[in-house]
Amino acid sequence: WMLMERLDGEEGGDHGDALRAIAAVHRAWVSRVDEALALGAHDRRGPSTLPHTLIHGDLHPGNLLGGTIIDWSDAAVANPLHDLNHYLCNAPEEQREELLDAYAEAWPEYDIHAEAAACEAETYEYIAESYAGITEACAEDDHWWFADEEAGWLARAEAVRAGRRPSRG
Repeated sequence: WMLMERLDGEEGGDHGDALRAIAAVHRAWVSRVDEALALGAHDRRGPSTLPHTLIHGDLHPGNLLGGTIIDWSDAAVANPLHDLNHYLCNAPEEQREELLDAYAEAWPEYDIHAEAAACEAETYEYIAESYAGITEACAEDDHWWFADEEAGWLARAEAVRAGRRPSRG
């Protein structure tokens, strides 16, 4: 609220439009990684078949207000598929293929379905690392807010690595 004008709208939005919007951001920042880092984005580059770029870092339907993606406090330079996989965790399972297709429109040279599946466990580990950092940054008496998050995301990663689909949501 300190950096933006008031945004009107309801939480959430069209899932396909949200993934098209973040894919456009990802594509636009591929050539601007040094700029993103200079502006203060964390460098969280790791294995990625897609080019590293600016990512939201906590992309889910609750961070949509109408057609605007909000709460960029976890932005970093990393694998763009972390945003896609994180979003898919919180979107309706019956829309999964359709949403992958929407995101893939911006990356026609890649098999986004296969690439997203291949890095799903790494996404969950990425999110676990984020929660570990958030928890550490909180006052000790506020650690309870995120007490189970790191372990929960690591359990999801372990499930994927074991060939099991982790529960969604």
